[in-house]
Amino acid sequence: MRRNEHNWIFQVSRILRHLTFRWISAFVFVTLLAAFAANVQGVWVNASTFVSGALSGTVAVPPVGVTCGDGAQQFGFLDVSGNPLDSINLDDPGDSLHIQVCVDGQTIGGADTVQVVIEHDDSIVELSNPACVGLLDGGFVSPSTKRTSDDQASAFICSKPGGMSGTDGAVIQFAVNRIGFGEDTLSFRTAGTLATGLYESGLEVPVVGFDSITVR
Repeated sequence: MRRNEHNWIFQVSRILRHLTFRWISAFVFVTLLAAFAANVQGVWVNASTFVSGALSGTVAVPPVGVTCGDGAQQFGFLDVSGNPLDSINLDDPGDSLHIQVCVDGQTIGGADTVQVVIEHDDSIVELSNPACVGLLDGGFVSPSTKRTSDDQASAFICSKPGGMSGTDGAVIQFAVNRIGFGEDTLSFRTAGTLATGLYESGLEVPVVGFDSITVR
């Protein structure tokens, strides 16, 4: 009888120890799970706040610039320091000066190609040594081309993958060389099969105005 009582007490004690261990384990598990859930929730909240802050709001659209040419044209001329030009002085044959063509009112990453066609008197000046600069710096430039002997114009093309790096500024530079005497005007050709224009992925971008300069 005493042995049976001892066995019964031993079994009850064993069951209680087993249940206590399971309760403690369950409590620890629930505590850890709650802490993990709270930590994960905090991480998600922080991540959501970070992403929301990064994506919220709108990108400001820069106003149309007024630094190109005479301040009223979308295509104009600048000196190599970025100052607007109305005229340049080349006194004698052999004199040369680099100038830049500039554009206003562009979209960053928009137009990726500029075609510049400058009408001038071939007996007075020639245009040479083109280079992509400013908004299209690092692009690929074509050499000067002539349509026909009586088509008094020089054409340059500059193309840059990824488009323009800003909204207004220089896009192409070339040298103006005096080869004869007299006054001449450099003006953008705006019509015909070969005309000044901007292009984005092969599609023409509307242009609203053009400047001109005098060579004295």
